[in-house]
Amino acid sequence: MPGITRPPSPPAAVAGCTRLFLVAALVLAATACRPPPETPTDRPPEPQVGQLRDAIQQPLDEARDVQRTLDDGAARQRDMIDAAERGG
Repeated sequence: MPGITRPPSPPAAVAGCTRLFLVAALVLAATACRPPPETPTDRPPEPQVGQLRDAIQQPLDEARDVQRTLDDGAARQRDMIDAAERGG
């Protein structure tokens, strides 16, 4: 048929946009297939009990030992004073 003509091919700009759209669609589809990143938990992490507790507890224990030594010394001194007052 001589009167039928083929439609003109799209301009290069339209073809470029079509390729860009296809590439963007493929990229979006590829990222949708990945698992979601891990979400942080709502609870804070459990504190590390070991070293921190020991670092706090050690000076307290030493202070209690020193206080016990001072109290024992004061008690002996009172006993000696009481014995000296009684003439013993």
